[in-house]
Amino acid sequence: MSSAPEPAEELPAQPDSLPGSKRQEKSLRVCGPSSSLSLRYGLPCPFCLIGRVDYDSQLNLVCANCGKTQTGTFT
Repeated sequence: MSSAPEPAEELPAQPDSLPGSKRQEKSLRVCGPSSSLSLRYGLPCPFCLIGRVDYDSQLNLVCANCGKTQTGTFT
């Protein structure tokens, strides 16, 4: 004798994010890097994926393989 399965309990729907919190999250990113393809010291180059990133004589980040250079220092 089998009985009908009990219906699953319905939980109230909750929004993943509120419009106000979305705006706040966006404003926190303004000062961060604008691209995920930024050079990082000691890591593989995100452009060629071969060379290691190091500083040159003018303290720019440079890929030893493809020559991609990233500047951006305060004076």
